[in-house]
Amino acid sequence: MVAANSLLLFLLTTGLTPDLDQPTTPIPWRSISETDEPPVNEDNEFDSKDLLPCPKHERFDRCLAHCQRNCTNYKEKYIPCPLICEPGCICVEGYVRGPEGKCIPKEKCSRSSERCREHSKFDHCGAHPSCQKNCQNYNENFPCPAICVPGCICEDGYVEGPNKECIKKEECRHYSEGWDSIFETEEPPVNEDNEFESDALKCPEHEHWVLCEAHCQKNCTNYKQNLPCNKRCVGGCVCDRGYVRGLNGKCILEEKCPMETEKCPEHEHWDRCLAHCQRNCSNYDKHIPCTMACFPGCVCDEGHVRGPNGKCILKEKCPKEPDTNCPKTQNMMSAELTHRVKKLAKIMTK
Repeated sequence: MVAANSLLLFLLTTGLTPDLDQPTTPIPWRSISETDEPPVNEDNEFDSKDLLPCPKHERFDRCLAHCQRNCTNYKEKYIPCPLICEPGCICVEGYVRGPEGKCIPKEKCSRSSERCREHSKFDHCGAHPSCQKNCQNYNENFPCPAICVPGCICEDGYVEGPNKECIKKEECRHYSEGWDSIFETEEPPVNEDNEFESDALKCPEHEHWVLCEAHCQKNCTNYKQNLPCNKRCVGGCVCDRGYVRGLNGKCILEEKCPMETEKCPEHEHWDRCLAHCQRNCSNYDKHIPCTMACFPGCVCDEGHVRGPNGKCILKEKCPKEPDTNCPKTQNMMSAELTHRVKKLAKIMTK
């Protein structure tokens, strides 16, 4: 618990504040830790390997986990980063994120990025499975989660075919004339549950191929609901029984979905993406810029905003003149960052 308190003190007292041009809500911090020093070294980096372990060639950073160099941008002098603070693991000096998400030496990028198959290319952010155009959706507008996933995507003018290879859009019509054009004269290799059993159509771990229901899947926010699905037929990979789509797009056990989805305070509800961008008593009548990053968490119900104590209150109950001058024992901090600090503390104390 002492280690957790030390981390919270460090996060709250080392400049993790939003742009001071944006009004924020004062949050007290004195009660978190009185005597313990944060576990950092002279380079302002976390020193406790047991507290926040990172994979090989990575280290913990208190702010820059959402904005890292990779094989496609490491040669650029500047990379655009949203003005938010997200703690997490980043690559050590001389290493960048490779196509598989691991930190590799910059010199190996050229070879790593060439692993993409024919007519595909590496993209550092647009490889989320739900965002790929295929023979069923390339002429449609479809929702794409604002999650950054590095990997291979089809080149311009190409889309994913039935076996996940990139083909020209014009070739899709050959696959829409019936199963004979795909499997020649054989019947499609499906079992009694209408699931594919072909090695040519492999899916990731905890997933399987289906003929028609890939566009309508359960995830951590809807798996307890009756999901309305249209009658389109889209083949693709879906989660195995007992698994649902997690926040990173991978299939996870239902019981591993974030518990916060059921534990939001009064006048709040769970949102899988907008927890970092909320209205409060200082900005509810203004336009607030929000990044495309996706942060799950609790947000205020309609008609409510974050009040001075961080709770959701009716807009009409906001103080007419919010105090932006913090006492010596307080630190200016957005309610959004406070939420993330509390969430990090929960994880560390488990």
